[in-house]
Amino acid sequence: MFRKVLVMIICVSLLLPYATCAIAEDECISAKLNAQTDVSTYHHPLIWGGLGIGTGFLFGLIGTGVLWLITPSSSPDETRILNITNEGKTPNYIQCYTANYKQETKKQNQTYSLVGGLIGSLCAGLYVANLKK
Repeated sequence: MFRKVLVMIICVSLLLPYATCAIAEDECISAKLNAQTDVSTYHHPLIWGGLGIGTGFLFGLIGTGVLWLITPSSSPDETRILNITNEGKTPNYIQCYTANYKQETKKQNQTYSLVGGLIGSLCAGLYVANLKK
């Protein structure tokens, strides 16, 4: 009898960390999906497109590259984090949500700044080519 109990305790102690990791992983996947949805709903990176056009026009592709490199991420609003906390989410969920929110906003900001910079560079090139005629 003692041997069976000991074997069960060992098995449970070996498998419990994996079950905990699976729960945390599912929580992070859910947080990532919610962060992506919130970024597409609440985040507006148009200012980065405008900055991209300006730097592309004034400084060409080098300005576009520099802007792309220094583009920051945005944190979720404090009210959104407060709402998530009030929903009873765990600190691990909030950490995953915040990290994924920042990652997605940085990706969006960089995309808009790159496209804006390429448009600005193209406009500057056309402007210079038109001056030479």
